[in-house]
Amino acid sequence: MKKLLFALLFVWSSAFAINEELCRSLVNAGDYSRAVQVGQELIRRNPNSYWAHLCLTRAYYEVGDFQKSLEHAQALERLARNDEELSTAYNRLGLVYSRLGDLDTALMYHMRHLSLSRKMGDRRGEAIALNNIALIYENKGDYQKALEYYMRSLNLKDDPREKAPTLNNIGIVYDKLGDYKNAERYLKQAIELAEKSGDFHGAGRRMLNLGNIYRKMKNYKLAEELLSEGLERVKRVGDSYWEFVGYNYFTYLYFDMRDYKKSLEYAYMAYELGKRMGYNNSNAIEYISAILLIRPELRAYIEEISKGDSELLKAVEEAKSWDGVKRLVAEAKDSQKQEETPQQQEQAPKKGSQKRK
Repeated sequence: MKKLLFALLFVWSSAFAINEELCRSLVNAGDYSRAVQVGQELIRRNPNSYWAHLCLTRAYYEVGDFQKSLEHAQALERLARNDEELSTAYNRLGLVYSRLGDLDTALMYHMRHLSLSRKMGDRRGEAIALNNIALIYENKGDYQKALEYYMRSLNLKDDPREKAPTLNNIGIVYDKLGDYKNAERYLKQAIELAEKSGDFHGAGRRMLNLGNIYRKMKNYKLAEELLSEGLERVKRVGDSYWEFVGYNYFTYLYFDMRDYKKSLEYAYMAYELGKRMGYNNSNAIEYISAILLIRPELRAYIEEISKGDSELLKAVEEAKSWDGVKRLVAEAKDSQKQEETPQQQEQAPKKGSQKRK
């Protein structure tokens, strides 16, 4: 009887502990899988709970399940009871549509968020909206406009934890402009601020970006170290999207190092995760196709690790005509020639000097 009473009290206490505050705390702590479980239980109890939908919007977004995140973000817009709640809904909808590649819809929601934040006198909300509008312009290829909006956002932010993502984004724009020194400078600042504020997940994401910058600077050792640390951190919290990004970055790194077998392994890991989560797999397919054109003997290896995935092998064959694949193959051949040329030049004077004797 005592055991039964204890069990009933335990169940009642556990149920009582499941609330919206717990869900928010789990998201803030980076425990996204438990946040999803708590959020789902809250929705089961009350399908119209704004805060439960908000928690699930954030948790699914952080683990890279953008379709599920969108479902709950749309519920936020429907259930919002005031300007503050509606502003938050606009913010989350803009973020999710951006990840899904619908940039025009994302921009519309971020503009709504900006307008409502200014109406409420919400300086923090305005800074966040400006950052997200900048990201849309960046994805559209308008880098100068993106930098303008990022700088405006940065000037409105006081919290170091909130400055870090904008510093990261500025670094990425400089990367796209080919200014790797400025990219390195801003990404280092972003990592430092994230570490100081205890955001180790965010720091891990930025480590991945900085590792990719070092790859482009041909500092392969440092690139490998940062990519390894960053990938470990995002995997620790179950962030599938940034795990996918990390696999792609490793694909590029080992391709540049001409370790084609390792590059192929990471490209397949990116492909497999991307296929499972619904991410754009074109980069992984491009690199697998390029590697097989450079090293045809590795086809047996990709067939082995993919267990003869006919869908993948068909996509790889079709990709041979892609401009991106042709560019990768050409760059690999040029790189090999550049390494061979100095050796030939060093040998030439010896032949010439022998003839003069």
